[in-house]
Amino acid sequence: QDRPITEEPAQVEIEANENGEVTTLAYEVTGVAPGETATVSISEDVLEQTDAAFDNLVGFYEVIDAEGTVVFEGMEYKPGDDGYAKAALENAVDGFALNVGGDASDNTSAEEFDALVTGGKFYSPFVIANGSSIEDFFAANPDNNAATSLEDQVAYFAFGDANPDGANHLQSRGDGVFGFEDLPANLPGVSDNDFNDAVFAFNFNATA
Repeated sequence: QDRPITEEPAQVEIEANENGEVTTLAYEVTGVAPGETATVSISEDVLEQTDAAFDNLVGFYEVIDAEGTVVFEGMEYKPGDDGYAKAALENAVDGFALNVGGDASDNTSAEEFDALVTGGKFYSPFVIANGSSIEDFFAANPDNNAATSLEDQVAYFAFGDANPDGANHLQSRGDGVFGFEDLPANLPGVSDNDFNDAVFAFNFNATA
């Protein structure tokens, strides 16, 4: 039985430009003591705002600070470093991978995708455009190169420097709601910048 967190569930560290485009976003789980666990889930009603042609994969991965640094095989990777996407996705939270957009949205329930996070740690969202699983992404585009066509799988993060097209792919829509843009900015005339291709808000609850 989960119990609601009575204090602030997560401290949100965010930087955004005047258009609401997010350049950094991380959640520090503050509603439970360090080492204790909480569940994180996506709001069902917010998820229904998603409107995308692609099937996209939304997930949550652990970072060690609000700047998006990740640790993989004993090495630290910062947004913009070679190998960041692989290191980030190797730190994806188990049980928290949500297929949204395209045909996937018709069969998706946010209630099925609760996952455990740990007090005192930082987490950040990612989206794999045109992807169905992390394993498929690693096979298709392990270096996370920029898209050369709309068929390519590309991982985008809440840290602009981590994105291979050099663009911001996350927008704050207010009240803790965020939207990803799944179209690549490096292909001329392609991106519509509507940031509604994976719309989400996170809920945190302490575990009993």
